[in-house]
Amino acid sequence: MNSNNSDKVKNFFRKEGFYFVLFICLCVIATVAVFTINRNSTANKDNSVEENLSLNVEENTSLEPSESANNEKIQNAERVENASSNVTDNEVAEGETTDVSEFADVAESEDAAVMSGSENGIIFSLPLEATVSRSFGEMIEVKKTDEEQIIMTRRGVDLQAPVGSVVKCAAEGQVQEVGSNSEDGNYIVVAHANGLKTKYANLDPEVYVSEGDMVTEGQEIGIIGNSSLVFTSDICGDVLNLQVEDANGKSVDPSSYFNF
Repeated sequence: MNSNNSDKVKNFFRKEGFYFVLFICLCVIATVAVFTINRNSTANKDNSVEENLSLNVEENTSLEPSESANNEKIQNAERVENASSNVTDNEVAEGETTDVSEFADVAESEDAAVMSGSENGIIFSLPLEATVSRSFGEMIEVKKTDEEQIIMTRRGVDLQAPVGSVVKCAAEGQVQEVGSNSEDGNYIVVAHANGLKTKYANLDPEVYVSEGDMVTEGQEIGIIGNSSLVFTSDICGDVLNLQVEDANGKSVDPSSYFNF
């Protein structure tokens, strides 16, 4: 009985043992295969990471020259802009210098016109037939006593003529002012298109024009009076005080604009 059981066990191991050993071998082979695959996969991942790192390094290396070139371009552009800005500033400065010189030329031409109106073709008509009794800038003794002497300068020139003589406008223009003061007496100011003004002083209170009136050359505007309280007829005689002002309101020599 024991012998039969022993034979059965031996037969089992003979038959089934082969399959068991085969199964064990397959398990070992499968385990080795899985390990090998995992190892290769890890190695491939490492290689991929290294390749990516090397690619990134190469890309950064290749980008550095282009960035440097871009920086150089930006710097060059800034230098060009600075250079163009300097050129523009120089051009503006030159333009300003030209404008200043042009203004200087205009000022010189205006001064020349004031200094000598006849040279520039500005000639006014005489306001009346008279002789010059006092020239431009000539001093007038208005008071003299044992204790004091008063000498004054009167603007314009004095044209000697009888009281009541008709005074005419020297040129076309517009009446700018009609008034009276102690030195000029009754007066009329006419503004002309060339920027000059003529002033007719020591007039009779009865004038023929009003402020704002347009007047023509030779038009009667008033008559000689004796209205000045400073430069009276006893001091200056019976005169028309004729004045000329430039565009800046400065009194200038009437002989530059009248043929006395």
